Amino acid sequence: VALIREEYPRYYELKYADREWSIQQLQTYLSPNQAMLQFFFTPEDLIVAIMKDDQVKLEVLPRPDRLQVAVNQYLRALRDIEFIRQNKIQADENLAEYGYWLYEKLFLPIQAYLGEEVSQLIIIPDGPLSAIPFEQLLTAHPNVSQSYAAWPWLLKKYSISYAYSANRWQQNSTQSLR
Repeated sequence: VALIREEYPRYYELKYADREWSIQQLQTYLSPNQAMLQFFFTPEDLIVAIMKDDQVKLEVLPRPDRLQVAVNQYLRALRDIEFIRQNKIQADENLAEYGYWLYEKLFLPIQAYLGEEVSQLIIIPDGPLSAIPFEQLLTAHPNVSQSYAAWPWLLKKYSISYAYSANRWQQNSTQSLR
């Protein structure tokens, strides 16, 4: 390990020198227009830790019953080229239904807490949420006959980035400041 520390200091830092940051330290890296959303699953609940530069809130939501089905159908409507080619109307209907359903379960309960000043989200997903492109969730049920450009995508409201953990995000933020 000493040889790795000497010969490959960046690798050593990433692999062995993880540092736990306090909430207050993490908040100093958030700007007033940013919020960090960290999702945690328990057997019964979905917990969302919402961190802004001046506030922290834990929101305990009921674990959605058909979450895995919704994620699978949503991803199928986004990525399964054969399904989309053969069933365009059904794919669009699934995208609309499950894209809004996921938004309704994951974002609607915390929307008011984010406030109007937040325009950037840092998302730390857990479990099945790790596969979801959050920017493509729908803030309302769209008219499926309209162009995709007219659909109410979450990315029209927020710039979204992802992190594996709050500590890893902070380390990346620190490195980008150097």
